Amino acid sequence: MSDNVLAHFQHKFEHISSLFDELKELADSLPSDRFSIVALGIYNQGKSTLLNQLISDFHNSTFKVSDIRQTREDQVFCHNNYLFVDTPGLNADAYDDAVAVHAQQRANMYLFVHKITTGELNSQEIGFLEQFANKQGLASFFDSTIFVLTNIANCSDEQTNSVVIKVKEQLRSHFGAAYNYKIIAVDSLRYAQGNLEHKELFIKKSFIAELKTLIEQTKKQLQPQLQSIKAEKIAQKLQPLKEELYSFRDQISQEKAKQEHLLETVTKKFQAKLEQYQEQEELTYNVDSLLDDIAFLTDLQNNDYDEIEYEHQRSHCYDICDRIDRNEQVLEQLRQSMMAEFDFDPSVDFECPKIEILNETIDSCEHMLSNCEQLLSIVSHLEATT
Repeated sequence: MSDNVLAHFQHKFEHISSLFDELKELADSLPSDRFSIVALGIYNQGKSTLLNQLISDFHNSTFKVSDIRQTREDQVFCHNNYLFVDTPGLNADAYDDAVAVHAQQRANMYLFVHKITTGELNSQEIGFLEQFANKQGLASFFDSTIFVLTNIANCSDEQTNSVVIKVKEQLRSHFGAAYNYKIIAVDSLRYAQGNLEHKELFIKKSFIAELKTLIEQTKKQLQPQLQSIKAEKIAQKLQPLKEELYSFRDQISQEKAKQEHLLETVTKKFQAKLEQYQEQEELTYNVDSLLDDIAFLTDLQNNDYDEIEYEHQRSHCYDICDRIDRNEQVLEQLRQSMMAEFDFDPSVDFECPKIEILNETIDSCEHMLSNCEQLLSIVSHLEATT
């Protein structure tokens, strides 16, 4: 397997793993003891102050409150098995809008906050509602959304009722009359002051208690629906992921078998070549007979010797030297051949790089197969539990 092929498989496995992480994140978000409530709305409508009152923080220290923009990232706080999420103002800039839109993915319920003193919903708010509702589905979105009109202390009861009616008519006109638009008017600052100064009338006139009741009722209505919707979402993601995992496992298994066969073939050829080289090496450098003949020749030369016998021995030594030269040439050819075919120099190397690479490739395939089986096991568990 080339590095490119192995890299392709590794990249594909990383892609599958990312899909699995998305699936696991979705499964983890199934309705549980913690119910997530996301506050949405344009900048400076009172989202943070409202959330502080819902968690009984009358000093507004949990969710940042200011006349200037404070919330750039989601702020999250858990209170009484509710997970409250404060988002940036939707009309601040593109980044803030993206953060708020992303928060929608993990919401079980929305509080769309609008300052009642500004009148009915403006075009920006309608635009954002369209974006959220179309992404989730109109019925599902409005079933899970409570429209909270804030700052009623600055309006008369007649003005408050008029804006509530106008907002409801506005929603029906734009999105249709088939949906249940839950609208409630409250005053967060009046509620905080009533609690800090022990003024029951302020608390009562804030209508925060009614909002809490509406939240609880909406949660009870949504629980079965959310379970069904998210189980369906898991099933939609589960099947293609499962098919991709099986396909990937088959591809890796085939590649592993191919590499194992190649390893067996290369190993046999390598061993045969190495044995040939070692035999040639022994033949080339086995000079004992030559040394004996040279020693005998020297003795003849130093003593009285038969000239014919001397010439015969000298010719024999020359033949041996010529044979050594030829053997060295053959040995070098074998060395060059092994270098070209196996990237292995038998004169200096101990391990064959080509065989090592094949073994590493097979190990990589085995590792990916093991991970693949683990993911399939978890996918099967998710299938059984959803």
